[in-house]
Amino acid sequence: MHAAATLAALGCRVTSAEVTKALIALWRRQRNSSDWAGPQLDAFAGRDSGWLADAGRRVAAAVPVRRPVDWAFSGHTNGELYRLARGLLWMAGAVPETDDGFVLEWALTKWRRKPERTLTDITHPRRTTAEESVAKAFRADPYTAEFLPRVFDITGFGTFLSHPWHWRAELIALSETGELPRAPLIDRCVDGLLRGGRVIETRGFQKLLDEVEPTEDELAERAHDWAGLAGHAEAPSAGRAVESLRRTPGDSADLLPAVAIAFGYDDTTVQEQAWKLTARHLGTAGETVRTQLIEALPRLAPDLRERAAAALGAQPTATDSEPPPVVVSSPRPTAAAPGSASEAVQEIAALLAVRRPTALDRERAVDGLIRAAYRDRAALAEHLAPVVHRQGWIPGGLNELLRAVLGEVTVEDIPADPGDMSGRADHKRCIPCLYDYLLQARWHEAARRLLTEPVPFLLATPGWSTGALDAAVLVERLTEYTRLGLRADHTDLDQALLRTWLPEPPERDRLATAAAGPGTPDGTRLAHWLNTGGVHAGHHPGARTALPVGRDGFTVAFRHLDQKLDATWHFSTGFRPAVLPELVALVPVFREYLADQLTNPYGYPVFLNEYLADLPLLVEADGPAGPRLNMVFASAIAGTDRADRPAVVDALLQASARGDLDEQWCGEQLGRWTTQRDDMMDVAPVLTEAARAGAYRLVWAACTRCSPPCWPCRPAPANSAASCCWPPTAPPTSAPPAKSPA
Repeated sequence: MHAAATLAALGCRVTSAEVTKALIALWRRQRNSSDWAGPQLDAFAGRDSGWLADAGRRVAAAVPVRRPVDWAFSGHTNGELYRLARGLLWMAGAVPETDDGFVLEWALTKWRRKPERTLTDITHPRRTTAEESVAKAFRADPYTAEFLPRVFDITGFGTFLSHPWHWRAELIALSETGELPRAPLIDRCVDGLLRGGRVIETRGFQKLLDEVEPTEDELAERAHDWAGLAGHAEAPSAGRAVESLRRTPGDSADLLPAVAIAFGYDDTTVQEQAWKLTARHLGTAGETVRTQLIEALPRLAPDLRERAAAALGAQPTATDSEPPPVVVSSPRPTAAAPGSASEAVQEIAALLAVRRPTALDRERAVDGLIRAAYRDRAALAEHLAPVVHRQGWIPGGLNELLRAVLGEVTVEDIPADPGDMSGRADHKRCIPCLYDYLLQARWHEAARRLLTEPVPFLLATPGWSTGALDAAVLVERLTEYTRLGLRADHTDLDQALLRTWLPEPPERDRLATAAAGPGTPDGTRLAHWLNTGGVHAGHHPGARTALPVGRDGFTVAFRHLDQKLDATWHFSTGFRPAVLPELVALVPVFREYLADQLTNPYGYPVFLNEYLADLPLLVEADGPAGPRLNMVFASAIAGTDRADRPAVVDALLQASARGDLDEQWCGEQLGRWTTQRDDMMDVAPVLTEAARAGAYRLVWAACTRCSPPCWPCRPAPANSAASCCWPPTAPPTSAPPAKSPA
């Protein structure tokens, strides 16, 4: 009955645009239904071909491009929308547009899918377990000549060609019988290599190109493409491009300047290939080309540079290989709070529109809301109501605060505690759960305060990009509270203290005196915090770094921080993963505590995949750098994938420049881990990047301390009194001493 009503409603639609909108909405509601597309087409029987063609093209343009990891999934819901679009186009006798989503689904129907040749195959899919070859499916489809080359341009196709379910053999079979000409196939592979991208993406195009086996003539026709690849592609592709140029007949002197770009490759094998090709054609090179080659010599490795300079009749050019000095980064000031009610509402709207807002965006938006409510709550509510009422869901804590601004809740409706964490052993140790819990506790407190005794601003709003807050700013804020006769919210002051960056003793003493001057409990508490130096917890090898939240008047909510938290407690569940900026924003002046939460208490290496992209933020945070922070650095060196490598190298360079990195200890720690594992840890990628950036001390220390377990001792020469070179020094007996903040 429901299906009949749905078809009747579709049949009543007048314009193709209306039908397209209705079909897409219906598809989104029926995503779990297979063979959904066929019955919908019955509603459009009798429509003229122009109407059907326009509707079909509109639906085809709406087919999303699925992620590369989903390409092998035969039951993907995008396929239903594709079949609906193609059915409409079949009915109209029209040729579809080459939209990426539609073309991709068209191609994927050829791989272990129900055969589709006519409209009947779409409206009445055949229930058969027989599968035909990809090549046969492409041969039978009328759109193959137009669509198949287009698939090569879709991001992810190269990755698809790299995997075990690739179509390389089928594509070559099509080229051998003429359905897919060789020239376009080779050109598409070369285009994919020239576009570059991830290594796994270019690797697929390179594999297909190698299996096509271009002839000498086909190579010669694309000599300029090989020259471009030699100068810009990844090392494996660049090496093959140089080899292709070596096989091309005729005079290639005009390509030498492009090939010379490969002189700058870090891979010396590619440099060697490029120089051999260059030397082969030097006799036909004119003076201008020789000058360009001489200018490219400094990019070659030293021994190869000398040989090339001699062949060119030039003097070897000394190069300054010393990289530029590392510029030590520092936290950046945060933007000022919104100045009007409309701006505050815009910040809240932006906050609600983002699926995962940053910690600082949350703080700034809520502080702006509190400020606007204090100035004119009625005006704020007028601007805020439309934004709140069109939201289907608002996070806990923030929802109560927004409803309080609108007057839709009372103090009794807002719980004093967002939830008792003491009885939730599975949540109170989870970093993202505890972060959300503390936010809810603060926002609930702010909502109750707004309804009873509004405050002009929040105390804990950060002033720096790490989440830190200047002690002078906090003293000024509390002084203003005192002037207005206001007390501080308990959790707000708790968070403010844990964010307070402490100056040196003379300035700190002055601020403590100013805070204690009015004689209020809040000022006295801040003065005690300043006088005790923020109570940065001491640490020694084997001890857990604790926070001073178990005393000094902290609420029960913040006392949950004083335990060993777990970043992967809810791994592989529906809970969101932890994010390092959120954890840093809670305690931005306690780096050793933060590092302690990320590392294993027993000194084993840990996987920091969720945190590596933001590791430089941890280096910028304040507080002593001790053994736990160096343990983070060692774990990052030991296990970092390609995507996070730049961030890790940046963090290591920053830590070294600040004096926070103990290179010797990190190298020895890597050596101990290697001994325990009985195999070499893959530290080469990070250390290679670090060496290129100039972190020679770190790289040397890591190599000399980490390599001994895997490098056999070489006996000293007979005429030498030197003993075995390994180990260079005795292994450390304890963790490195803590260092002062940079």
